[in-house]
Amino acid sequence: MNGGSAQKKKALPRRASARKAAPAALASQAAAVPQRQATAVPQAAASQGVTRTAASATSTTPARVRKRVRELASETYREAILEAAERAFLRAGYHQAKMSDVAREAGVSIGTVYNYFDSKEQVFSSLVEAGRNEFLSALESADASDSSLERAFAIVRAALQHIEARGELFTMYMRMGMVSEGDIGRVLGEHHEDGYVHYLSLLASALSEAQTEGVLRRDLSAEILAGSLAANVNAVVFRWMRSERGTELLDEAKTALDLFLRGANQS
Repeated sequence: MNGGSAQKKKALPRRASARKAAPAALASQAAAVPQRQATAVPQAAASQGVTRTAASATSTTPARVRKRVRELASETYREAILEAAERAFLRAGYHQAKMSDVAREAGVSIGTVYNYFDSKEQVFSSLVEAGRNEFLSALESADASDSSLERAFAIVRAALQHIEARGELFTMYMRMGMVSEGDIGRVLGEHHEDGYVHYLSLLASALSEAQTEGVLRRDLSAEILAGSLAANVNAVVFRWMRSERGTELLDEAKTALDLFLRGANQS
C-alpha cells in the first residue's frame, strides 16, 4: 500500500493499551533504556499509576516493585513499537517495509526495536496475535445475548465492528493474499485460523439453539447454517474492503443477514 492511498483512508483507531505509549515519549526516553533491560519508566507507564521510576528507586525499594517497574517500561515500549509498525506496514506495505521504517516511525533507534523483536516477521506475527485477541474478546462479549438468533447476529455484528475498526489492516491482509477464508491460515497463521474456527463454532451453537426453538429449519445441520451465514457475511466484507469503504460495514451486512433469513426469493 503506498503512502498516498493510506492517507486517504480513515484513521485507524489505536489499541487501548498502545494509546498510553506515544512514539514521542519513546524518542525522548530511548537513551535511558539499555539493551534487553529497560531501567526507566516511560511517561506513558507513569500515567498508569507508576509514580516512581527505576532510576529513583532506592535500595529500600522492594525487589518486586523494581521488577514491576521494569516490566511496565518493557510493555509500554513493546506496545508503542507495534503501533508504529502497524503504521509503517500500512504506509509502505508489509513486504516493502523495513525494520528501520518501524524504528523511524516509533522515534527510537533500530537497536531498540531489535531489543523487543528479532525480525519483521515476529513484529507482524505479534500484530496478528494482538488482533486475534481483540477479535476473540469481542466475540465472547457478544455471546452473552439471551435470544439464540439474536446471539448469532450479535456475534456477526461484533466481528464486523472489529473488521471495520481495523479496516486498513484487513485490507493489507487481503493484498497479501487473504481473499477467502481458506487463506486465513496461510497469510495470518494457524492461531488466527483457530480464531475464525471459534467464530464459526459460536455461530453454530447459537443457530443450533434457534433450530431447537423452531426458529430455523432443522433439515440442515447447524454447522452448515453457520457456514452459510459466514459465507454471506464474508462476501459483503470482501466487497467492502475492495471499495473505498465510504459506507458503514454494519449497514452493508444487513443484506447478508436478510439473505440468510429470507433467501434469494422475491417473496
